[in-house]
Amino acid sequence: NARFGQMCVNAIRLAVDDINNAGGIKSLGGAKMNPIYADIQSETSVTRNQAERLMAAGNLAAATGCYVSTFTLVATEVAERYKIPFVTGSVADKLTDRGFKYTFQVSPKASMFGEMQMDFAAKMAGRGKRAAVIFEDTDYGTATSKGVIEGAKKVGFEVVMSEPYVAKFTDATPLVNKIKASKPDFLFPVSYITDALLIIRAMKQMNVNAGIFGGGAGYLIPDFFKDMGKDANYVFSVASWNNDINCGEVPKIAEAYEKKYGEFLMEHAGEAYVMMWVIADALERAASTDPVKVRDAMAKTNLTK
Repeated sequence: NARFGQMCVNAIRLAVDDINNAGGIKSLGGAKMNPIYADIQSETSVTRNQAERLMAAGNLAAATGCYVSTFTLVATEVAERYKIPFVTGSVADKLTDRGFKYTFQVSPKASMFGEMQMDFAAKMAGRGKRAAVIFEDTDYGTATSKGVIEGAKKVGFEVVMSEPYVAKFTDATPLVNKIKASKPDFLFPVSYITDALLIIRAMKQMNVNAGIFGGGAGYLIPDFFKDMGKDANYVFSVASWNNDINCGEVPKIAEAYEKKYGEFLMEHAGEAYVMMWVIADALERAASTDPVKVRDAMAKTNLTK
């Protein structure tokens, strides 16, 4: 997951520059935001160790990360214990179902993504279709798939297959054989990038002709199109961030990101950019770097203004 992490870090760097160039935190005398980065290496144990190391030092006003829900669940447990407000774009429902007071989520829940997949498919194709649902066996995958299945009931789709798989597998053939046998009209996969590529390639090789509506993650990253080429065409996905969302600043942000980093600002990086402004806004209103005061200000954030 290093690629996702690097894109999010790039977006955070852009946001920090924009915040600091706009005068920093004015209620703190123009204090500049000073991000400290830690590589969690896509490992749960490393995530916990890094979170403990940074939060125990006692000099953080807030924290953000970790993109992958499984790792964010670990980091937010540490943040709750140290009373550090943690802002995330990770989506697993479990993140906000635990009643934590220091975890803040800017993205939709995973189950919402699942329902959006079905809602979009129904608007495209009408009711009464056969749906196959496959999902990686992580917090992200299981939560999103529940939303897909619940969404199927609402739009009148028949779920002919619901199959978890072990994340980061090396051979998609057995899974695609099951997909083919279920004879779906549409496939609803929930996967990160490596699995997404393997699944789509295997479907092409085995001539599985089903419409594809992805659940974000691997289907939104620029590498998906770069690696799949024309075979990525007509693979749809839902997302919570895009250039045409109802926010006048988004095209400017996306243009600045592409100019600086040479690729478009995809969903997760866009959320990372937003998270830094959420933290900056809370710091401004708290007029303090005390994490408890920052948390209290963050809890009063109004995103509808």
